[in-house]
Amino acid sequence: MLPAPLGRWFDGVRQCNRALCPAGIQGGEVECALQPCDFHVFGDEVEGRWITVALPGPADGDAYPPRCLPGSYAAGADPEADQSGRTCSGLCPAGRACFMPGTIAPGGDASALPAAPAGMATALGDATGRPCEAGFYSKGGAADRCQKCPFNSTSALGGSSIDACFCEPGFFGAAGACRPCPPGLDCAAGADPVNVNVLPGSWRPSRRAAEAHVCPGGSLTCAGGLSAANFSLDDPSTCAPGLAGPYCSACTDAQSYLDASSRTCRTCVQSFSFFGAIVGSLVGVAVACLLLAGFMHDPALPLRDRIKGACSNGKRAVTASLLKLGSHPRIVALRAASDSITLLVKGKLLLGFALVMAQMGDVYQIRYPPGFQSLTSTLFSPLRLQLFGWIPGLHLSCLGIHTLEAELLLNSLLPLLVILLSFAISWGRARSFAPALPFVLRLTYLLYPSVASKGASHSDVHSGASPGASPLHVLTAGASPSHVFTAGASPSHVRV
Repeated sequence: MLPAPLGRWFDGVRQCNRALCPAGIQGGEVECALQPCDFHVFGDEVEGRWITVALPGPADGDAYPPRCLPGSYAAGADPEADQSGRTCSGLCPAGRACFMPGTIAPGGDASALPAAPAGMATALGDATGRPCEAGFYSKGGAADRCQKCPFNSTSALGGSSIDACFCEPGFFGAAGACRPCPPGLDCAAGADPVNVNVLPGSWRPSRRAAEAHVCPGGSLTCAGGLSAANFSLDDPSTCAPGLAGPYCSACTDAQSYLDASSRTCRTCVQSFSFFGAIVGSLVGVAVACLLLAGFMHDPALPLRDRIKGACSNGKRAVTASLLKLGSHPRIVALRAASDSITLLVKGKLLLGFALVMAQMGDVYQIRYPPGFQSLTSTLFSPLRLQLFGWIPGLHLSCLGIHTLEAELLLNSLLPLLVILLSFAISWGRARSFAPALPFVLRLTYLLYPSVASKGASHSDVHSGASPGASPLHVLTAGASPSHVFTAGASPSHVRV
């Protein structure tokens, strides 16, 4: 007899109510011959009760009566409404999880059934649930459908929140803010702002930097890979072996320097020896020439006077040769032709263009094709004016200048010292600054692009970056791509 335990059902449920049939010609009603229940066996105690016919076999244990099917639920124990079929009280509502047989709605309320778990959604009567497809996610909580990941992002199968979404290949950032991948970063499989690899030939100050920068040494110095978590002036994370620091431009060995032509580290000791040999040879040749010229002069004079006289004669000979060359008809004709087409003005314009082009790649982070980059590096190397760095043995690292701050200070102050010295010499000889002005103007014209670009190309490198700074970085409107500011910070606090 029913009701059965909650969450179970029977087949063939019926109610034991006495059936009455017409009494024939006598009129009235009598008990029918066929009754829904055997009242002769069970008596009147089954009157009005709900019963079912048990099938042959064991009728005890947990398997009987059977539980409601998965995908359905039991809200009560009414024999007719809740226990007369396999789905008991009905199919499980959309967004609910009725995955176990015999699921019971607490308090008879279907809205109190377990919610669909995160990462899947359920429709009406679902017995197993449907994991969210790739590119979708579900936070759970009675979700009857999965939500699509934000624009330019996707997810793996069964995404359980928006955090499961990641940028599609070719895009960079966090879910909901994916933008085209910045140059120099490897976004082939999608990337988050932190754990993205740097491509060879590029350098990134830290994982918190918004972009990567063109490496002057290309892939020979910047090998690529995952940047360090926080910026450091001696970080070797993405550099070739033996190199470290901003743009991988410093050798890890303090007694070595980075050769600009081969892009490899060379020891200062070897360079000093080579430089000393060159200087010694030149000095030896000069001394030998002076001695030879002195001996060839009037032998009656003292040696000092003979050398002095030889020098004076040599100076007069050079001056006479230059004057003679300048008065040569072909030279005069060339000067007249150049004056007619203002060749000097055009040459200044061409030199100005070359000075700008020599610095443009570093300042504006222009990524030229490798062949063009190599060609321009060779052609414009004299215009980069790396002070004495091109002379073996006189590289700044070998002179004890290892930090970026010291290098910037030297590049800024040395031209000023040269200008002040030229003014001092001019004042001492002529009591006027005017003779030094042409030299000062030409020197400024040549040095200003190189010195200015040196600071501009390193303006995003800040040695005081706080490890606890926010990992979110944005580009301020109208700012140069090399300036990265921490969100919420004042523009004067640069973070990389």
